[in-house]
Amino acid sequence: MEKYSVSARDISPEIQLDPASGYMHLSGTSIPENSEEVYRPVLNWIKTYAQQPALKSSLEVRLDYFNTSSSKFLMEIFRLLKQIKESGHEVGIRWFYYEDDPDMLEAGQDFMDIVGMDMEMVILEEKV
Repeated sequence: MEKYSVSARDISPEIQLDPASGYMHLSGTSIPENSEEVYRPVLNWIKTYAQQPALKSSLEVRLDYFNTSSSKFLMEIFRLLKQIKESGHEVGIRWFYYEDDPDMLEAGQDFMDIVGMDMEMVILEEKV
């Protein structure tokens, strides 16, 4: 299985997925016109990865902003990771938010509650 990497653009996030280390990373802004185009390859990658995951998988989400269609795909990502965890593997999710952005903190907490999986909430200082 290959690494998957996409550079950030103005409307879509940076995506890094590494099967060997189990490290996954999303950062930037996620407001693409077609979220399916951005996130379908990620979901397919995670589904394949789930067949033989690393001993420990970790996802870091450092989004500044995301739209409703992106949130649907984020939810699916979290559900897939929960399935990996339920299969007996260690999975950690870190949700980063800026201290002056309570909406992003609330969004992370909402995902955690809906999916039923713990996430570490990591506060960042204000954007420079």
